[in-house]
Amino acid sequence: MSFRLEIISPKKIEFEGEIDLCIIPGIEGDFGVLSNHSPFLTSLRTGITYIYSGKKLTSTLLLDGGIAEISHNKCTILTETS
Repeated sequence: MSFRLEIISPKKIEFEGEIDLCIIPGIEGDFGVLSNHSPFLTSLRTGITYIYSGKKLTSTLLLDGGIAEISHNKCTILTETS
C-alpha cells in the first residue's frame, strides 16, 4: 500500500508522489512512515530523508530542519531548504 508524500521548501515543491515508505530525520531520531500511519506532528533536524517505492530506495533528500505532518494517508514535510 502506498501513501502521498509532499516535501515543500520556500522556493519549490521538492518532491510530490505516491510512495511505500519514507524515513525522516525527526528531532528525537529517525522515524519511518508507512501507509495508514497514525496522525503525527513533529519537528525535524538536519538529515537525509530516504524515499522508497516498489520496495526499492528511489530517492534521498537532504533536509535542513522543518516540520512533518502525517495524517489521512498523507505525509507533508515543510523544510527551510533542501
